[in-house]
Amino acid sequence: MNGMHASRLSTGLLLVVLSLTIASACTESSAAPTGARVPVAQPQVPQQPGQPGAKAPAKHPVEIAPAVAKLGKVGPNSVTPAKFTITNTTAAPLTVTAAQPSCKCTAISDIVGAVLAPGASLELTASLKAPPTPGPKDAKVFIYFADMKMPLIAMLEGEVEMSVVAEPAFVDALKGVTKGTIKVRSKDGKPFRVLTAGGKAPVIAGFDAAKDTPRNTYEVAWDVAGATVLPLWWTIETDRPDVAILPLRIRHETTGFKWDMPRYERQWFVKDQIVFAGQMTVGAPTEVTIELEYFNPKNAPRRADWRDFRSVAVTDPSITVEVLEKTPIGEDHLELKLRLTPTKPGSIASDIIVTTATGAGPIPLVAKAK
Repeated sequence: MNGMHASRLSTGLLLVVLSLTIASACTESSAAPTGARVPVAQPQVPQQPGQPGAKAPAKHPVEIAPAVAKLGKVGPNSVTPAKFTITNTTAAPLTVTAAQPSCKCTAISDIVGAVLAPGASLELTASLKAPPTPGPKDAKVFIYFADMKMPLIAMLEGEVEMSVVAEPAFVDALKGVTKGTIKVRSKDGKPFRVLTAGGKAPVIAGFDAAKDTPRNTYEVAWDVAGATVLPLWWTIETDRPDVAILPLRIRHETTGFKWDMPRYERQWFVKDQIVFAGQMTVGAPTEVTIELEYFNPKNAPRRADWRDFRSVAVTDPSITVEVLEKTPIGEDHLELKLRLTPTKPGSIASDIIVTTATGAGPIPLVAKAK
């Protein structure tokens, strides 16, 4: 009996020791050792569908096909139509009370007031006007029905591609990389010249501009060594009238979510992070559109005055700017139509500074004036 008691006592003591050891290990792993760098909490960004831990969007009781209209490659400033079929899968008739595009780049057919009987279908036509800037472009159409709070969403996606393309279509300066090359070629195979790269004379592998004839493909070098602050965009100028400037996004630790951090406080950001005016003429105005979008990932109290427009300016003194229109769209967007006029020729790599009641924010401006 005493032996059994001793055995039980030893087992109990062993369990206590193991518990204390595990607790100690957990405490040590959770505390930062002396001299260690404790990570600083970053602002929380809402999770998007498909991200780990993100909630799947609620299924709408009305069906739409296709769920996403994939437009593929589209040209700058082109207009590409898409068709959607909306089907009432409920047991009651439904009335379309509103149909609202996410931006003016999308034109839609008039379906407001249409009544869908149970099982009936309705066709929606939506056209996406592509921006002049290469890269992905998407748009949404929000369709509202009587007695339904959640809108049905029609989505359009396309890839804007110019007649001169870059491979890769960005400057990859991540993780300490400061140099690299980009293949630049014409889609139609026609020869052209690269005039500048990154605002300087281009460095092209195996090509001497003084004696070699133009080609349809180049290997252009980029170098950002020594730069303390990187811009969002790196540009290539060509002699092709349809591609005076080819803008490429710079991928760097400071050009991702860390860029324009004041957006968290002013509660808005610019939907397209570039104003691409292309080829401009000195003294002649060019109209551009900027869209501001509500931004509040911290779930702070909503600033009702976030889109109370105050002023706009350009950091390049050789360009004048004036506001033509200020158009609120829904509750979460503000569209600004501006007129830019260059006063002297040359490359333009500047910022447009928009100020509202909640603060100021920059939008890169890329263009070429002649």
